[in-house]
Amino acid sequence: MAGAQSPPGYIPSSSTYLGLQFNTTVIAPGRFIDASLAANAPITFPAKTSDDPLTYQVFMLDLSIPSIAVTADTGYPIVPGIAAKDTTRLHWWQGNLTVHDGIFVNSSQALAPWNTPEPVGTADHYYAFYLFAQPADWSQSAAALDGLYSDPSGDSRYNFSLVAIVEQVGEPVAANYFLSLESSS
Repeated sequence: MAGAQSPPGYIPSSSTYLGLQFNTTVIAPGRFIDASLAANAPITFPAKTSDDPLTYQVFMLDLSIPSIAVTADTGYPIVPGIAAKDTTRLHWWQGNLTVHDGIFVNSSQALAPWNTPEPVGTADHYYAFYLFAQPADWSQSAAALDGLYSDPSGDSRYNFSLVAIVEQVGEPVAANYFLSLESSS
């Protein structure tokens, strides 16, 4: 797949496709899906089959959180979301991913366990997935290792920034995203 694989105009970005599959549905970048399809973490896979010996980590963020939803004072400025007055929310952070039989598999618990998307409001929510290299000498922050993001409904997941990850391990090696709205059911 060619072209931008991450949401238009949002940084970081990647032009390399990250495969996502929820149940039997493969997600093309920018596809609209019902949030109920994403009840469980997706199968993730590289764009090309390989015997890649590297280790990776994947993040999923909602880029469409109204900034007024951030109720805890983080001591940091609001992280920009996809639109004006939006911020971000971390939905998933899984490290220690390696390629086996064409898909990414993990060898550890998630630092931020999967949190099902629950878009609220009338605007599309952008759910972005970013795959980063995980160098052997790199370590997550002590706070993350101590469970800062372990509660899927915790305030610590709001206003999440990938800047520190990019500074430590480089730009994402692949990305994907989908759009969703609040369910009417």
